[in-house]
Amino acid sequence: MVIQPLKIGVVILNYNSAEETLACLESLRRAQGGERRTWVVDNASTDGSDRLLQPSLGENETWLQTGENLGYAGGNNAGIR
Repeated sequence: MVIQPLKIGVVILNYNSAEETLACLESLRRAQGGERRTWVVDNASTDGSDRLLQPSLGENETWLQTGENLGYAGGNNAGIR
């Protein structure tokens, strides 16, 4: 029997909190176990988060902008889709 590695999907919701989101990404990058794909969803930040976060994303990390503040559930749903 072959055991397949875990496949993990992570949605990080950002709203005017680029520094905290960067810290979260760094923590995930250090974590071990499984194949991970991360979506950073920006919920219409006005603090320049896009300029700080987009360039820092790695190979399995995707940037999504909602264009409006969809709230917690709406932003997470955008990432899940």
